[in-house]
Amino acid sequence: LGLGLGLGLGLGLGLALALALALALVGLGLGCTSQVVAAAAGGAETLGHAAQMEKPVLISDEVNYAWNFLNYPIHTITAKPKEESPKSCAILLIHGFGASTDHWRFNIPVLSDKYEVHAIDLLGFGKSPKPTDVQYSSHLWKDQVATYVKEVIKKPTFIVGNSLGGYASLAASAELKELSAGVVLLNAAGMFSEEKVSN
Repeated sequence: LGLGLGLGLGLGLGLALALALALALVGLGLGCTSQVVAAAAGGAETLGHAAQMEKPVLISDEVNYAWNFLNYPIHTITAKPKEESPKSCAILLIHGFGASTDHWRFNIPVLSDKYEVHAIDLLGFGKSPKPTDVQYSSHLWKDQVATYVKEVIKKPTFIVGNSLGGYASLAASAELKELSAGVVLLNAAGMFSEEKVSN
């Protein structure tokens, strides 16, 4: 399991550069790393140009509830390249606290030039439901991420987690074993302080 640590300096160009750096450090020997790095570096460049644009990138109002978790419809985004290598890994983007799939709006178009890219709104965030009958915890989101990879992506996946999504990404990746191509942590947060680690 390759582990890359990107120390982005918040949202904006720092996040994209951290994503490019972190993807450069993960997945050694998997045969897909150089392509991921090139795509991530392109995302950093694109984000730099986007930050200089007069008009911000529009956030889509579309909702995709093609997958359910705990019987709740979860908003997901999937973007695939026109030509995909059978050996290629997927990339799953997990947002941080108070964020959503919109967090990745500059990165998804560039990464999906060469890779199958997924982003999900964690339960309780973005366009996904905010149910009152679930116990919100890092374990809940870890299970959501791992289940999505197992049920939807079904192939080795780089899981990129920002902030709160960092712990969920790391814990899910450990559970996924051979379905995990690597982990990228951007400004990662750990477990909530009131949670206890169970063996």
